[in-house]
Amino acid sequence: MRFAARSALALCLCAAAVVSCEGVNTLSSKDNTLAKHPDAQAASPEWTLDEEGLGTWETCDTCEQCILDPLPAGVKPPRPNGGGPGRDPGVVHCKKCLGCSVILTRMKESQPMKAIGKDVKVFSGASGAAVMKGVTAERGNVFVKAWCGLKGNYRQTPRNHPLPTKCEHDGEDIPSSQRRPCQLKGGIFGWSECNFKFLNALDKLAEDANLTAATPRTWTEHVKSFIPWQEGDEAKGIKVDTRMQFYEVAEGASIEALYGGVLDARTMALTKKIPHEDVVRAAVFDLLFSEQDRHGQNVFVSETGRLHVIDNEGAFGPINSMLIPGGQKYEVYRIGYNAVCCGNLPGTEEENCPGKISDASAPEVMIDYRCHAPGRFIGTALPPGLEPFLRRIEKMSAQAVFDHYEMSHLEHAKTFKVRVSEMLDGGFERAMIAQYARQPPGDGKQYGNDFFYGLQPACCGAKEGAHCKVRIAGREEQSFNNLSEEDKLVWPGNEPGREANTLWPGPVEAPHLKRPMGNKLRRDSGEVRIPAAAALAQDNLHLSMRLAVDDDNGVITCEHLLSALEAIGVDNARIELEGSGEVPIVDGSAYQFAYECARVGLVPAHADGSTAEVPRMAWRPSEMITVRDGDAFVQFIPDAVTKLLPMPREREGSWGRIRQMLKREAEARGEEMPKF
Repeated sequence: MRFAARSALALCLCAAAVVSCEGVNTLSSKDNTLAKHPDAQAASPEWTLDEEGLGTWETCDTCEQCILDPLPAGVKPPRPNGGGPGRDPGVVHCKKCLGCSVILTRMKESQPMKAIGKDVKVFSGASGAAVMKGVTAERGNVFVKAWCGLKGNYRQTPRNHPLPTKCEHDGEDIPSSQRRPCQLKGGIFGWSECNFKFLNALDKLAEDANLTAATPRTWTEHVKSFIPWQEGDEAKGIKVDTRMQFYEVAEGASIEALYGGVLDARTMALTKKIPHEDVVRAAVFDLLFSEQDRHGQNVFVSETGRLHVIDNEGAFGPINSMLIPGGQKYEVYRIGYNAVCCGNLPGTEEENCPGKISDASAPEVMIDYRCHAPGRFIGTALPPGLEPFLRRIEKMSAQAVFDHYEMSHLEHAKTFKVRVSEMLDGGFERAMIAQYARQPPGDGKQYGNDFFYGLQPACCGAKEGAHCKVRIAGREEQSFNNLSEEDKLVWPGNEPGREANTLWPGPVEAPHLKRPMGNKLRRDSGEVRIPAAAALAQDNLHLSMRLAVDDDNGVITCEHLLSALEAIGVDNARIELEGSGEVPIVDGSAYQFAYECARVGLVPAHADGSTAEVPRMAWRPSEMITVRDGDAFVQFIPDAVTKLLPMPREREGSWGRIRQMLKREAEARGEEMPKF
């Protein structure tokens, strides 16, 4: 009886096994229980376990189609035969592969934009990094990027270099003690972990600063996938097994692709849809995090007008953003590449320079933050939630910021701390001007990210007759001209306020726009130098001082600034002025100039091209000098240091106290008190 029972049980188990095996052969994508994002559901191909060419990520060497569904539990992984027509017999090739973490596809060359009624170009970037669209089960559509670690000689475009198959500088398989130190820049071709740290630290900073609405979120994941199958691509179908950077999708297209260099009625209408707070937020992002490569190919606008910035690998450097006036990116759109970078054109500098200024500006100038800020000025009206973050950072050391945000380079934390301090000290424009003061003036020849070109007034519309004229598409010129004046403005009625009129009152003749005039004081860059010498002071002026080398080149109202420099002990300084040659009068005193100089501190001057300090050449009278004008007078008394002392005419008691002070100081130095 026992034997019979066991036999019956064995027969039962065997029968069950047969049913199970038959069921496995009919398993398909419909039986999969993996929860998928709707985007992933739409992108996932159907499959059946018994179809020819089905494999898994683990069992296939090359694959034509990735599947996010995992291999069903308890099922032996399918493994197609190796080889085939034109293939290495040792390579297992699959038509479809289960178990991918992301489905990768190549970027298209163009995409439709319904808002402007045409297809627009998709830029792939100039760095050569691998940039692909992706779909994951959890997040749906994403973008994925790598700077190394893909096999098969992957090229982003035929003109790019192949991606390095190994991340030899800082790959995850290299012991940390043997990795090279991270470089200052982010997104470097051939690097991996340093690029990941750079971008993830920036993402965390943006989150804490409440600025994530300005740019897509980003993170790092290990990718199990295959390079997209594209005929003619040497790397098609090669297995991907490496860490890559993921990004949320920025909807729409780049602003440079949308405009195509000219403006028409539809692109003007889309420009007017852009929320002003989007532009201001993006500009604050670029200034706060010191973006040095913000051009129109990485500023995106959606069908509804929402604006985001992408590719933030130029952070923590100088500022050079098309959203912020004064940098090279902005200036190229304003007056043309030839006028800004003539030395970078094909041919010789003698042939190309000085470059010709464009007759009209590119439409990108209307994305200047000032066109979208009330009164064309931000000041301390920073985006919500930002100031408390700045206050927290201000209390931290650069090392603490570096450690907390796991940054890739300590200099990034130092640069960030400076920007935070300057924003808190006086707002957006204060920080912008302070940073530009550290950047060399552009000469109209060199290409680079660290130049400053002067602050021109904003160009916030396409109205002719203003200081700027935006380039209109020839075929659209008549229909565009039929638009109302309000329809030609980014923000009708948003005129410059008092602050904007003070900071950029009119067109500025920046050094790169000046032309050689033969003046012996004019340098190659077109700059005129005017020594602060008494011999150059113009006579018969009572309300202000004017220093001039000739009738055309002079500086007025410089007495307040020169007094401030004298008072704080500066005897060697370079003062740069643009525009009308007038030193801002501020409150009419030397206080503000003295305060700002004292706040940043003084350093020894060095000779050009040398580390040697320039000897102090301060003028000192050898005897007491008195200059009178009626009852008023100024008296110069020989001394080793500069002092400014009042000399009251009516209160001899006060003058007596000053005498006592001078006497004590002279005795302390072992000198005789000057005779009065």
